[in-house]
Amino acid sequence: MKERKINLLLMLLVMLSLVIIKTNVARAYVIDGYLLDDWGIDLSKATSAGHLNSGENFPSGGFDIDAITDDKADSSSGWLHVGPGWTYNNYFDVEAIYFDNDGANAYIAIIQGLPKEGVKIQGNPWLLPGDIAIDADNDMGTGDYGFEYGLSISDGQLYSVSSWKNSIYPKYGIVSDPWAINVGTVINSVNFVYSGNQNTHYVLEAAIPLAYLGLSAGHGDTERNLRVHWTQECGNDYLTLNADVNPVVTPEPASLILLGSGLLGLIGTFLRKRFQEAKRIFDIIASLIGIVITFPLMLILGGLIRLDSRGEILYKQTRVGENRREKRNRRLNSLFNGVEQRNTERREESSLGRLFTMYKLRTMKMDAESGTGPVWATEDDPRVTRLGKFLRKFHLDEIPQLINILRGEMSLIGPRPERPKIIDSFNGDIPNYTRRLRVKPGITGLAQVRYRYDESLDDVKNKLRYDLLYIRKMCWTWDIRVIFLTIIKMLTGKTAR
Repeated sequence: MKERKINLLLMLLVMLSLVIIKTNVARAYVIDGYLLDDWGIDLSKATSAGHLNSGENFPSGGFDIDAITDDKADSSSGWLHVGPGWTYNNYFDVEAIYFDNDGANAYIAIIQGLPKEGVKIQGNPWLLPGDIAIDADNDMGTGDYGFEYGLSISDGQLYSVSSWKNSIYPKYGIVSDPWAINVGTVINSVNFVYSGNQNTHYVLEAAIPLAYLGLSAGHGDTERNLRVHWTQECGNDYLTLNADVNPVVTPEPASLILLGSGLLGLIGTFLRKRFQEAKRIFDIIASLIGIVITFPLMLILGGLIRLDSRGEILYKQTRVGENRREKRNRRLNSLFNGVEQRNTERREESSLGRLFTMYKLRTMKMDAESGTGPVWATEDDPRVTRLGKFLRKFHLDEIPQLINILRGEMSLIGPRPERPKIIDSFNGDIPNYTRRLRVKPGITGLAQVRYRYDESLDDVKNKLRYDLLYIRKMCWTWDIRVIFLTIIKMLTGKTAR
């Protein structure tokens, strides 16, 4: 009992400190090719030519990011002159290269318009994307065309390159130079991803150990220069980034020992081991505070809903929650387990996840889906009431889900819950869709703040990537970021439908 009280006190202390302390510690990049917020880039908004060139869309954060951009085309540009040659829509537009480093790795992100399998356009031959060329010694005299290293996009291995293949169009290739490794020796595999389609953008992202490039960036090292180059088989467009490899200042060993043995190290270790418990405590505290604060508002909104349209105030619907079957062999350590055990409502569990009743303020006319069944929401949806449009714009219809959080069916942060029929449908159409059921669903989540509202199956697939990334990396830093971005979206009324 004494140990439990100490644990609870530590968790409450840490949660309080997270509110009043801002941590400004650089972290390594997540190499996934999709979520580029660690570069300060949001490709879900990159729908028009020039988006990546504007100052507000330049990379930010990281350690010391170097960048070059030349975003000239989009999905409706048609034939457009972009470099030595032409692009059709976004295919051959090389839009941006970003570079950063810490004490161990060089990080590279390239944004361009070719899928990994290439493309065939209007009678032209099948055209492929190129390999990443790197000049680590900033010496044009070493390596073919001055680029002595190459990262193969086909096998994710770093090569010491003896020669590069020439472009199929010499008049463009003589300007753009390297496109694919011709002869080289394998150094080692590296962490590399070639993403899928993101608003007709494709991302090449890699983390390369500096030692593989003959570089170091530790204490006492000097700043080094290198070049990163990328083009396609046709050589129609290219970019070359001149970047700096900056020494990373690290604490002295004595300081690290003191930090690791001090209270901060103790709290950090405790949080990593007890994150789920702390998250549940935070959910209970946040939901109780939220219910008390919003109770007067709920009374007012309930009256307005009754005046606005016929029907109930609350809309109740069965949703699929966390799949606990994967955890039946694990010991449930929640300090508030008794709260959930005392819940007398009999809840079923589907083959995919636990079923529960989710509450919302009603925003649609009664029996809105009686004739159509579940359909995508659209702008100016005729099923939505006049007051419902306002509630959805500012996400006020989600307030009753604080009750679901208090009951342990949902969390404040997590993938949004879906209906059983929709889950069954998506499970057949979208690989790995049910992985999002490994955690409790949330009122808000990374997918909700980083991507637009669902309008198609492709939107669901893109949001799934954000959900799975959150599940893989979930921690306090991510939760605080999602809460902050959610507040901004609520105040501005963006993305609601």
